[in-house]
Amino acid sequence: MAIAGWRVNQPKITGANLWGKAKTVMQIIAIALLIAPLPPDWQFPTLLIFWFALALTLVSGLIYVSDR
Repeated sequence: MAIAGWRVNQPKITGANLWGKAKTVMQIIAIALLIAPLPPDWQFPTLLIFWFALALTLVSGLIYVSDR
């Protein structure tokens, strides 16, 4: 929400970069694994993917803001 509000006030319009696309893919995978009825053996790998998606989200956001 903060990025969307900030983006409205920016005159420069740009498309999504590779980081944003990778972030979206990792978020989709992480959410799918979190809601899937998986056996307990999948709990730790799912958690790792979730945290990786979070880190990628932060990196993508920082790159997005720094490019403006």
